[in-house]
Amino acid sequence: MAKETHSPKSRFGAELRRRREEKGWTQRSLAAHLGYGHSLIGHIERGTRNPQKVFAERCDEVFGLDGYFVRLWRLTNEAPTGPLWYAKWKDEIEPEAEVLRTWDPLVIPGLLQTEAYARALIAGGESAAHEIEDRVRARMGRRGALERAKPPELWVFLDEGYCTARSARHSSWSISLITCWR
Repeated sequence: MAKETHSPKSRFGAELRRRREEKGWTQRSLAAHLGYGHSLIGHIERGTRNPQKVFAERCDEVFGLDGYFVRLWRLTNEAPTGPLWYAKWKDEIEPEAEVLRTWDPLVIPGLLQTEAYARALIAGGESAAHEIEDRVRARMGRRGALERAKPPELWVFLDEGYCTARSARHSSWSISLITCWR
């Protein structure tokens, strides 16, 4: 039984199936045209596996489409500030939560990060300069959850090292923690 087509991943699979059936192809024949295994086609059509971008590009080539599957892939795999599950969290759950609990042994949680700390973390990846600034702005925007009329009860479990670090390298940790206490 096919999954509902409400999620982007299910929509991608449903569109792949629709295009394949319009051509009168089986999953095996589509797999041969694409250069992938037929079991992968089945998983993607059922929405149980995310396609890779190169798969979406190949679908556009085989079906003679101008970026249609790549656009669907973007909806499935990209959100402006992170994975789609996270977009739902920050847009729907976090702003309405009555209690938030978080633990991370490696970084100060996003809600408590200063702009400098967030920028340093994000810049450590492979993001372009404009993406870094977009992500920092988005992270700082999350603080609205703590600044609303009735903010959530917040439980944060931190590694003791954040509180005892003495090196200059860790000074942004201290600033983030001082900001938390205010």
